[in-house]
Parts: sequence; structure tokens; C-alpha cells
Amino acid sequence: MKLSFRQVCEKVGINQSTGAFQRDRFSEFIPCIGEGRARRYGQEAVEVLTITSTMYAEGKTYEDIKDVLEGRFGIPIAGDLVPVVAETQLDIIAEIKSALREEIVRLEGKIDSLSRGNDEHDRLLMEHVREHQRKKKWWQWK
Repeated sequence: MKLSFRQVCEKVGINQSTGAFQRDRFSEFIPCIGEGRARRYGQEAVEVLTITSTMYAEGKTYEDIKDVLEGRFGIPIAGDLVPVVAETQLDIIAEIKSALREEIVRLEGKIDSLSRGNDEHDRLLMEHVREHQRKKKWWQWK
């Protein structure tokens, strides 16, 4: 059953402005169908807003609430919530670290290559300048 946002807020027991703030803040965890006033929400929206309103009332921070939502509903990746368990999270982090290290090594190699190219370019330019200096006096350059 799809609910309007007003109905979701009534089920949670919060006013619409508070609900809208929390909906906008944690939108990646609240799937909806439609646009504007025709937007409809499922039971997940009720669950998410219940969690967020309870945790805000307890004085929890945005990061605390986001961590709880990620643990309960998954991590938002490309618009989808991907369930992740702690062991999988460590694997993902390890893969990301490995990919970043490889990219750093690749970029360092590219920087070295460009630096060597610049050194060679500078050397050739200076040779060219010296050659012209030997042929002509500086006031004759044109």
C-alpha cells in the first residue's frame, strides 16, 4: 500500500515539516514513486522516519543515524540500497584501498614520465637558444 507523505508522517507521529527535513536529509533510504504532490511512499518510509525521529529525539548525530540506517537497509550505491554485512564492508574497503594504491602508483609513473619529458624539452630549448646566441647578437634577434 502506497502512502502520501502526510499519511507517512501521521503513522510516525511527527509533523510534516519535521518529516520533510528528515526525508530530505536521508532521501537515499526512502524510496518513492511519482513526482511532487503525486509522490507515494511505502512502508520503508515509515520505518526510516520512525528510526530517524527517535534517534534525533535521543540527541544522535546525522552520522550516527546514517550508520544505523546503512546497517538496517544497506548502503546507497548508484540509487540502490545494497545490503552489506560487516565482513563484506571490510572486503569492499580493502578492494577500494588496493585500487587507490594502484591508481597512485600509475599516476606517480605518469608524473615521472611527464617530468622526464619536460626535462628533455627544456634541454632542447636551451640548446636552440644557445645556438641562436652564438649566431647572432641579442639585439639582432628578430
